[in-house]
Amino acid sequence: METDKTAALGEVVRELRESVGLTQEALGIAAGYQAGAGVSISRFENGQVRPGPAKLQNIARALGTTREALESKASARPGARSESLKERDRRITEQAVTHAKKLETASDAFDDARARARGDFLEKFAAIAEGVGARAFGDLKPGEADRSASDDPAARRQQEATSAISGILADGAMSVLLLKSMREVKPFVTSLAGSVGALGLAIPALFVIARSALSIVATSRKQQEERSRELDRLEKALLVEKPGFDALMRLLPEATEILDYIAVHGGHALDRWQRQLGTATLTWDDLGPEGQAQYRKFLQISGAEVVVQDLPLNLLPSIKDDDELRKRTAEIEASLARSREVVTSLI
Repeated sequence: METDKTAALGEVVRELRESVGLTQEALGIAAGYQAGAGVSISRFENGQVRPGPAKLQNIARALGTTREALESKASARPGARSESLKERDRRITEQAVTHAKKLETASDAFDDARARARGDFLEKFAAIAEGVGARAFGDLKPGEADRSASDDPAARRQQEATSAISGILADGAMSVLLLKSMREVKPFVTSLAGSVGALGLAIPALFVIARSALSIVATSRKQQEERSRELDRLEKALLVEKPGFDALMRLLPEATEILDYIAVHGGHALDRWQRQLGTATLTWDDLGPEGQAQYRKFLQISGAEVVVQDLPLNLLPSIKDDDELRKRTAEIEASLARSREVVTSLI
């Protein structure tokens, strides 16, 4: 099977690296990569990406050779050939467009679930609470948190969100209006515009470049050189931001699933409770112990909904440091797990 020059070059680097006893991580750091240094070298050695000229020179220097020598050895490999600009253009831009489509699909699903959870559960709960006299709920004050949750960040976020919702509902007639105003949020993919990655590229802008790139034909030598530099930038952006993008694409559907669950099952539970309450104007005391307990359950579910929709998922692709990405990802995973536990145990 014929291999292109990128794959052949990766093979040469891997063989030289192993011969001098360097790990992929060590070579990546020596070459100037930061976050994901080992991953970058691994992708290069597997023929998935080709470093830019400067990085390739750094790799060669770390291996005790030159960039020209590496390329010469790669060209001498049986069946090796250089990847044309057109082929490289097609490969990189199609990869970026694929990422864009995945993101768009996941973002649309999240936005839909978020809107339905607000409309079918949170706002509906606010209307019911107002109907039974939310001002009378004196034992549910903002800022009251379970002390046992103070050492668990995810539990603490849940308590804080629940208290915040309690405070809004305590405003009585303003509660529905306030919660509806919270609904005016940007589509998730738009929120990524503020998430600037390692190369100063906002994610949507990156994908606009990718979509338009397929229609660009570089004819003159100058245009080809400019296009090659643009592809270097795009390929590097995709590589550097891949770990955060992968984390986003794994966690965003989880958040969507929780919001879907709240919209469907929470909405049905509220409908049943509303039928039980009837149309008479009730006070907190009129609810009785069972009704008050049910109210508190819905309040906790509301807190879980707010936690999920406010998670900083949009920041993940812009995090360059591996340790920071792992930390942020773990925090989001813990919050999602806590919210899922709250919701499924109460509905």
